[in-house]
Amino acid sequence: MTHVLTLVTRRETGEAGDVALRAPGGLGPPIQRGGRNWSVSEQTLDHAALPDLVEYLGAEAAAARCDWAVTPCVNRRKRLLISDMDSTIIGQECLDELADYAGLKSEVSAITERAMPASSTSNPPSPHASPC
Repeated sequence: MTHVLTLVTRRETGEAGDVALRAPGGLGPPIQRGGRNWSVSEQTLDHAALPDLVEYLGAEAAAARCDWAVTPCVNRRKRLLISDMDSTIIGQECLDELADYAGLKSEVSAITERAMPASSTSNPPSPHASPC
């Protein structure tokens, strides 16, 4: 069975295509997609290369600032995407922006600050955080 490597990055980094092209087990050239501010590269892979691929992506995708996923070629059509966008894909916390619109920015921002430590290595997670 073959798989597909999907790499997503901001357009200005532009290295997702290079990472996909050099991926172990790549079958043919990567397909490039994207929008004004983001790009996606998809590379079909040989299943046998998956163990080498994970090690490769651990170094290369991180250096290129790409998010990645490996999925089977069959049944790829999805109906739901769950993503942490706030301060990851976009530069602000949406909840804080909605609170500002409702006139509650300072109250909600204080809660957000307590729940989202600046660095997970220097601050322990919130006791109310999900174990996932």
